[in-house]
Amino acid sequence: MISIMGLSSGVVDKAALSLSFWLLLDYFIFIFYYNFLPVLADQFKHLIMTQTNIHIPSLGGTNAFTRTLSKEDVKICVAVEEAFTEAERCTEEKFCYRLGACPELCLGLFVENEQDAASPTLIGHVIAVRSPYTRVTDGSMEMPENWRSLDDEPVFVNDELIGNHKYGDSIAIHSVAISPEYQGKKVGRALVRAYLEHLGRGCFGASKVVLIAHDYLVNFYESVGFKSQGKSQSTFAGGVWFDMTFDLE
Repeated sequence: MISIMGLSSGVVDKAALSLSFWLLLDYFIFIFYYNFLPVLADQFKHLIMTQTNIHIPSLGGTNAFTRTLSKEDVKICVAVEEAFTEAERCTEEKFCYRLGACPELCLGLFVENEQDAASPTLIGHVIAVRSPYTRVTDGSMEMPENWRSLDDEPVFVNDELIGNHKYGDSIAIHSVAISPEYQGKKVGRALVRAYLEHLGRGCFGASKVVLIAHDYLVNFYESVGFKSQGKSQSTFAGGVWFDMTFDLE
């Protein structure tokens, strides 16, 4: 009888010890989530938003840098996008969608503002999404109609992907824009090279960069490492385009 009672007591002690362990574990998880996780998130955001200085001789000594873009940059991106014809411009809503879906793939080129050092001027940007295709498709250049209420799952219409695919193996560039006053100064070439270096530094898990270009820009993209794949099937903005690809691996 005494032996049975001793065994029973031992079971109770083990159960109490197990309960204490799980309560203590829950406590540490609580402390982590409410104290350390926000700090880590801020540090990760800081890492993404880190500025990278870039030397562009044609800017005459003006300090320039690149950084990834966010939804807070939509307005200034819209202003730069006016470098395109109206039919080819990315709309404000598309900027909201793309900068929200994959800001890490969107890079801005800034110059210091002499009047306000705290407010640098955006003079160019590269805007991209992820895609499972080895060419840019018209569908990937669009966005889901109800994207604001969707999660990250891909959207297909008539078997065609619409917008971003978070598991896509390709990075599809949809906009390389330079403010008119900075065009013709090799700023675009510097930006594209900086963008490819940005992709090389990150762990994006993509093997290829794809875009479409007008015929007069094929040589430009070839000069920074892209390869022409011939005439594109894309009919975006009613134009004739050429598929360009850049291998990351």
